Amino acid sequence: MDTDVLCEEMSLDMVLQVFTLGTTRWRRLEGVIPKFYRTSKDFGTLVNGNLHWISGECDKIAVFNVALAKFHEIQSPFHMPEPDIRKISLRVIEERLCFIAPVQRLDFLNEPDFQPKLDVIGFVNGLLCLSENPLLCDYPVFYYICNPFTGEHVALPRARGLEMVQVSAFGFDSNTSQYKVIRFYYERNGGEVFTWGSSRWRKIEKGVPTNTIGYPYGMYVSNHLHWISCGDDSPLRIVYFNMAAEDVHEIEPPTLVGQDVTCNVSLGVIEERLVLFCERKFDNVCYEIWVMKDYGMQGSWAKEYFFSPEVAKCLSDSSTHTVTN
Repeated sequence: MDTDVLCEEMSLDMVLQVFTLGTTRWRRLEGVIPKFYRTSKDFGTLVNGNLHWISGECDKIAVFNVALAKFHEIQSPFHMPEPDIRKISLRVIEERLCFIAPVQRLDFLNEPDFQPKLDVIGFVNGLLCLSENPLLCDYPVFYYICNPFTGEHVALPRARGLEMVQVSAFGFDSNTSQYKVIRFYYERNGGEVFTWGSSRWRKIEKGVPTNTIGYPYGMYVSNHLHWISCGDDSPLRIVYFNMAAEDVHEIEPPTLVGQDVTCNVSLGVIEERLVLFCERKFDNVCYEIWVMKDYGMQGSWAKEYFFSPEVAKCLSDSSTHTVTN
């Protein structure tokens, strides 16, 4: 008999005991004891003084508080009708409990009217937002929000406009707990926003600058989405969209970076802070990382990391953007 099945059958009338080092006997655990399905092969995953196991249906996680010697249950991120337990596990990443599961086939990609060329415009709380590549499809552009773990998806209604889309983004408004899809037009100043659960796109009066670079996607910090804006006739700027107010503003980059016309730049997030990656091209290439310590305060930019030319060769990325005057 398979050991996993045996463990599942035994779990129905299972008695659990705990032994504390320094004592002389095992103690029986009292209270509610969740049904275990995977203890024969898996160690419990320890986070913040709690051991965790996944239930057989993968819909719940059993939690054992080591200090109190008590169990309780929490919901897993999702329920899978026919889970492959062998491919699902719990892990600890940066002292946080993580639920690891395989991505399901997105069957809607095979629908006859579907455009095969897609861009990923955002990934938030396990949800993936895809849009048709505006250069490879008919207008207006289709947008999809999907759960890559369950395969569930929704197609957003198409807007009426036929303008070329310059920047698209997917974000989460932490003030209202709403998901929003944003797009800005290339040929006119303005854009639209769609709130998931609503029925129509709403107008955004002010758009992003023409030279705003939407790839790979907006960086989310402090309920704002951020992009780089730069070009031959414009200085380096950081553009952001306020998810709550639904308007566009700008942040000045570090002065030393904004004045350097030979610098390749890109945005990122480190420990929930906005960072600017800068690749400088002097006699030898060096690499800097600037961190905005106090969000929204121009004087709070600090050069936190500096990498020598040898290390910079490994860090160089073709996705950075060159600033020229």
